[in-house]
Amino acid sequence: MYFTVYFISPFSILIPVLVSIITFKKQNKNLRLLSYLFFIGGFFDLILPIFQTAYNLQTILFYQLFDFIQFTLLILIIFPFKKFPLTKLKLLILPLLFTLSWLLFEFNINTKSPTSYSAVFASFLLILAAIYNLYTLAKDTTLIIYKNYMFWINISVLIYFAGTIFVQTITLIFPELTVTVWELHTIMNLVSNITFALSYVTFIKYLKKT
Repeated sequence: MYFTVYFISPFSILIPVLVSIITFKKQNKNLRLLSYLFFIGGFFDLILPIFQTAYNLQTILFYQLFDFIQFTLLILIIFPFKKFPLTKLKLLILPLLFTLSWLLFEFNINTKSPTSYSAVFASFLLILAAIYNLYTLAKDTTLIIYKNYMFWINISVLIYFAGTIFVQTITLIFPELTVTVWELHTIMNLVSNITFALSYVTFIKYLKKT
């Protein structure tokens, strides 16, 4: 069962990629940004490993670049700008600082399994934003919460990044459980890709009713 999920999980990004392509013309700004993230993520998940194997590439810098892109786009999508007086420029700088600090740690500390403190911090930022958004959506009586496309985006962020922090914490405290918790993370990745895809479907359904 696990090996099946492990094999399918990297290809599960094709689910939101295909849905985003089909619905692209009808998407709003948030979903367009999310689509760009999945197009880029598809390259890193499916294409880059082929080049890595064929040419024996060192891909750490590429994946750090993706971390920067991922955090930047998700912050732009889910951060509640209207409620908090933080400019978008400041939030664009944050992921870059996180990525640079991780790189400094990676190349200066001699350890087999360095912990990405910057990624954990950025994950907490996204998780807090997602929780706040879900709380706000739950109070909105004008639309059933699961019929709001932002519900599925925030749920996906919560599942993926909470899972990432859980994995990193457990592997740091209990290194012997690394394989087991990464199996759980693989499943969370699959689930989050499915729920991300639901955000597109939900938005299109809403458009058809209005």
